[in-house]
Amino acid sequence: MRIRTLAFSCYVKHRNNSNGIHRLRVDNTILEHPKHIKEHILDFYKTFYSDHHSHSISTGVMEAFMVKYIPSMVYVEENMILSKFPYEIQIKTIVFKLNVNSAPRPDEFGSVFYYSC
Repeated sequence: MRIRTLAFSCYVKHRNNSNGIHRLRVDNTILEHPKHIKEHILDFYKTFYSDHHSHSISTGVMEAFMVKYIPSMVYVEENMILSKFPYEIQIKTIVFKLNVNSAPRPDEFGSVFYYSC
């Protein structure tokens, strides 16, 4: 029984260690300290979403963003579609398709909570 517990602990530890960002390259700098990685990611998204808060982001701005940060695994047109902000009606439609009787997610909010918002 002890061997199973030890094996499971090793598995969980390995999985937790592999499910995070431990190193991040920013231009020619490598960030390894968790605090610096967190700050960079937060600053990046704060800037991105504060500068691009409308539904219609200019094509030039989005292309420049994609060339710099998104690997070219898909075409620019596909990235434009995937990077578009959803409209409120799209979000509402998806939320109301949730199963009312489903169990709450890890955030402890079930679909009924979202119906009432």
